[in-house]
Amino acid sequence: MAASLQNRIEDYIGPRHSDMELTDWVTALSQWLTASAKELFDIIPEMTLKKVAPATMSSATTGTSLAGKRIFGVDIAGYPAREVPALEWAKVTNQNSIHYAISTDPVFYIKEGKLYVIKDGGLTDGGNIHYISAPEVTYDLTTVPYFPTEYEPLVVLGAAVRGKMRQIVDTRSTLPILLDDTDLEEIANAVTAVDLVDDFEKLKEYVEDEEDVELAGAKASEIKAKLDEMQVELTAEQQDMTHEYQRQLQIVANNIKIISGAISSMQAELQGLQGLYQQELQILMGSQQGGGE
Repeated sequence: MAASLQNRIEDYIGPRHSDMELTDWVTALSQWLTASAKELFDIIPEMTLKKVAPATMSSATTGTSLAGKRIFGVDIAGYPAREVPALEWAKVTNQNSIHYAISTDPVFYIKEGKLYVIKDGGLTDGGNIHYISAPEVTYDLTTVPYFPTEYEPLVVLGAAVRGKMRQIVDTRSTLPILLDDTDLEEIANAVTAVDLVDDFEKLKEYVEDEEDVELAGAKASEIKAKLDEMQVELTAEQQDMTHEYQRQLQIVANNIKIISGAISSMQAELQGLQGLYQQELQILMGSQQGGGE
């Protein structure tokens, strides 16, 4: 049995973060797959995309929306329509003009994201518009529907890149959670005695508000260094108060180190995925251009 697109993405980046619900994860997977496919859809060579059985829809006198579509041709009863600039509308509807559009020589123009077909002096709903829609991809599929198969691995890779970015964000967000065992109020009382309140408040900001692992780690090291310098000047009572603070600060530092290491590893994986994506895309696009497509 063929692997699902979800399985193929998770082969690159692993499972969802432990704090993420399964329903949220599969919804995100579908969104990443669709975004990746649409990104490629816009740059795939026309001759390659044409091989994927274009659909046909009828024109409308009010215009046909082109949102999410690439057009490969327009005809009326088998007679191909010529594309003209929208500003030449008057020419092709003027019966006395050499540019006048007839049923065996129709024209079409595009204006404000809509396509209009003209024959015999007016707009018609008898035109056939040949197109391919940008794909909508869900996590549980085993293949990307109506999409060139040679580009399918890139759809998965592009989704994996987006997924790895999300995993990094989710890991950063666990920083405050890992500090649940830290008595922040007790630390606050301790630092009041040694005039490190401003430093401590900045550390809390980095941890709880900005979830910035790098800045939090640097600030924790800075506070520890200041405290070490001040020890020789503290009274016995102040030293007792700072003892618990030092223990709590070590918990902070250890947890920051754990998260920082995890994020660094993920960032390296992300760079690897991005590099592989660009490499595979260049190879594929180059081979198709070299083949005259």
